[in-house]
Amino acid sequence: MVAIIQGSNRRGNVTRAVADVVADYITSQGEATTLFDLEHLPGSVLHSDMYAASEAHPYIDKAAESLRNIDRWIIIFPEYNGSFPGALKLFIDALSTKEYETLFGQKVAALIGIASGRAGNLRGIDHLTGVLHHLGTTVMPQALPISLIDQLLDEQQQFADATSVETLQAYLNRFLSYAEEFSSSSV
Repeated sequence: MVAIIQGSNRRGNVTRAVADVVADYITSQGEATTLFDLEHLPGSVLHSDMYAASEAHPYIDKAAESLRNIDRWIIIFPEYNGSFPGALKLFIDALSTKEYETLFGQKVAALIGIASGRAGNLRGIDHLTGVLHHLGTTVMPQALPISLIDQLLDEQQQFADATSVETLQAYLNRFLSYAEEFSSSSV
């Protein structure tokens, strides 16, 4: 199983278009997927007692239960203010109250940064890598920055640029191989 985390809570975000292509491709490779779409992250997750595991929002409890047994994560997230979205940080922070060694340790993640600018969210990729390393998650050394996302969408707002989709598929193939090697070496 591969968890795909779409890291924007903005309604109608374009990150979801890339997440859909990722999910379709991973499934076509014979892997089961589950999508966590942070567009649906309830605002009520953020509260002053959220760091007490017993006070976790039911959405976080459900996500933690699902992610506990999934050791391969693909996180797709846009550039917000030179980094990654606060909603994604909130999601990670809320999950970290739930036995973070079990949820984050011995996991391997691929990071895909999205930006309307030219850098493809490289700084956000670096920031998220640091957070995940702190929590015990191994991040595949090669991240995928996708620049100028607005120019890569078709009229229906689907991620359809042939060259970009091929690049994305090659990256996903590398991740599946890397994750398999990681799992073999961790045993």
